[in-house]
Order: sequence, then C-alpha cells, then structure tokens
Amino acid sequence: MLNVAGLRSRQFAEKSSHNLVRLAPSLGVNLPSEPTPRDQEVMQRLMSLSGEQFDVAFMNETGINAHLENAAIYQREAGLGQNQDLVRLASQGLSIITQHYNTASALTGYEVAQVPPRIDTPPQSNQSTPRSNAGRSPAPTMPDSPVR
Repeated sequence: MLNVAGLRSRQFAEKSSHNLVRLAPSLGVNLPSEPTPRDQEVMQRLMSLSGEQFDVAFMNETGINAHLENAAIYQREAGLGQNQDLVRLASQGLSIITQHYNTASALTGYEVAQVPPRIDTPPQSNQSTPRSNAGRSPAPTMPDSPVR
C-alpha cells in the first residue's frame, strides 16, 4: 500500500511541478530554485533518521503536514483564484491531495484537532453526557472538492 501511495504522490508532484513551470512565465512568476529554509530544515532532520523513526517522521511531515498545508493553498486558489488555468490545476489537485491526506491519516491514526465546547455554550440536550464529550463530533475528513 505504501509503495503505491508513494508512487502516486510522486507522479502527482511531478505533474503539478511541470504544470506550474509551464504556467509561471505567462503569469510573470519566478519560481524558487531551491527549497525554502523550512523545507531544508525538514530534509536535514529526515536525513538524520533511519528505520521506524524515519518512517514516522516522514509520514507526519510529508503525509500529514505537507498535505494539510497544500490543501489549504489549493482550496484557496480553486475557490478564489482569478486565473482559470490555475483554478483548474488547483481543483484537479485538491482531490488528489485529499486522497493522499486521507491515506496518510489512516496509516498514522492522525485526526484533525477538535475544538472543545465553550464554557458559556448551553448544553445541546438534556442528555447526561460527560462534559469532556459534550458537543464533540468525529474528526472530519478533508472535503473532496473546494467550497465555492
């Protein structure tokens, strides 16, 4: 399962990169020639690990964090973008990013953080539920398509 997911992630990244390189000049955008300082730090940290430590850190950083960050960027562009080529690219990419995020979440057991109920929020019903569970719902999955 991991090999297939990794291959699909790499294919998606290569296709997205190719499309962005193709579009950038027409938009007057200069693409970076090297990773950001944060990405360089992550790469250094990952290169210092091996075995299970590497697997866990890699899945958390690239499987969870990177997909959450990219989903936000792609969703914003798909919903609010002005350039139709970028909107189309973001819309297509968002469903793939969502699939990858959901796969990584299932493999790692990651759940999106829940917001606890506010103290001043009246109870939802007269049921006697412990305060720690009141108003909570299961962790949401990322949307399959952008909200417009």
